[in-house]
Amino acid sequence: MKKIAFGITFTSLLLILSEAGAAQQDFTNVDSLITAAIADSVFPGAVLMIAEPDHFIYYKAYGAHDYAPEAVVTRKDDIFDLASLTKVMATTLSIMRLYEEDKIALSDPVTKYIPEFGQNGKADITIRHLLLHTAGFPPGKPFYRWCHTKAEVLDSLCAMPLRYPTGTQTVYSDIGFITLGRIVELVSDRSLDVFVRQQFYEPLGLAVTGYNPVLELWQRIAPAEPEFNYRLRGARGSPKNKITRAMGGVAGHAGLFSNAEDLAVIARMLLNGGEYRGKSYFQEATIRLFTTAPDAKSSRGLGWDTGGGSGKGYLGDLFSKRSFGHTGFTGTSVWIDPELDLFIIFLSNRSYQMKDRQRMYDFRPVLHEAILGNISGADSQKEAGTTHYDK
Repeated sequence: MKKIAFGITFTSLLLILSEAGAAQQDFTNVDSLITAAIADSVFPGAVLMIAEPDHFIYYKAYGAHDYAPEAVVTRKDDIFDLASLTKVMATTLSIMRLYEEDKIALSDPVTKYIPEFGQNGKADITIRHLLLHTAGFPPGKPFYRWCHTKAEVLDSLCAMPLRYPTGTQTVYSDIGFITLGRIVELVSDRSLDVFVRQQFYEPLGLAVTGYNPVLELWQRIAPAEPEFNYRLRGARGSPKNKITRAMGGVAGHAGLFSNAEDLAVIARMLLNGGEYRGKSYFQEATIRLFTTAPDAKSSRGLGWDTGGGSGKGYLGDLFSKRSFGHTGFTGTSVWIDPELDLFIIFLSNRSYQMKDRQRMYDFRPVLHEAILGNISGADSQKEAGTTHYDK
């Protein structure tokens, strides 16, 4: 990217100017909510980004990497363990690409790609079932207790029985996305991390997004657990998810690391109907297909969670039915709303010395409603003009 002056890239300069323009809008109530959550040990640190397709509305860092007085202060470009955001920011994007290229069909049985998967009543499970979380799997299984390699995890997954008949319930499950990640690898003849990097992260110009971060990045990573705290260890950490660790750090359900600025590029591309800087990554119809809940009884789309169907309240009630996104156990979330024409990225390390997981579930809808409540009465701010992204 072309340099302007003093080593600042054009995009960085626009970020600075955009924040200056956005400062006119008052988010004092949002700041107070996040500060109070930190004081209540909901999470030690966080980064919030609110943006429209062509400009930032608000972008700020809060707190620190841990609760100690000497903790590293959180910066806006800090990197977070995304946990289950991996499901959409790596695996679902990959499945969407293979679907568009006619290399897979949603109706394909998993056994077409993984014949041994059909054991114990799983022969009729399709890619669609996995994406919708209707395959029949439980939420998870502690493969890490007896598996030490990726091959052992996959063998155990293929041998396991179902919890309920396929297609009869929607039960959010890591197991289906571990399977989807393996399908991506078999169809593309590349490991999942390589495929998603080559297809998306590198072409989109993402700076830090990926699996298994190099050692030099760990001092910028907000630790998901005390054992991964670079300030205390001075060494590389690991993803929080133990199954991902058993699989060598690369899996379809968890293990991806990123920051708000990289995630904003993906969100912007999706809001722009699959285009970014003149390049098409998806057809708009594909995005709409994958981000629409096919059943009013569930909010689950194909990989993505959505604002349609039931279960919307856990994100707040002000997003539109067309909205879509995902959350991660470590305290991360990306929510994109084509009708409101904006996205909200909230990254935290709430799993660090977590005492009560319910606190994050209580906090997230309040945060979203405070943000959207502010924006809904601020249309005049849009008309006043803001500095735009580099197109």
